Amino acid sequence: MASHPVDFRKGIDGLVALVRDAGSNPFDGALYVFRAKRADRIKLAWWDGGQTWATIATLLQAAKMNNVDPFAWLPLTLQRIANGWPSSEIDALMPCNHAA
Repeated sequence: MASHPVDFRKGIDGLVALVRDAGSNPFDGALYVFRAKRADRIKLAWWDGGQTWATIATLLQAAKMNNVDPFAWLPLTLQRIANGWPSSEIDALMPCNHAA
């Protein structure tokens, strides 16, 4: 996770540059998390390694709109997915269903 806010006008190339500037390899399969200055938005950058694409998912105030701290919700959600959360129950991971 970026230790400081990033300019959310940056596209994938700008985020890749930030990862490189931090001394990491943006194509190593790791998930990189960036937050906006007001901490109301999060961008995720991930390279799948098997195909030529990178994914950026922008969570626009979804957690905050549901009175959920995005920095508490996101790590928990990613951990649950990594541990094999069933895809048939993905709705339960949405911020609106998060128990604080």
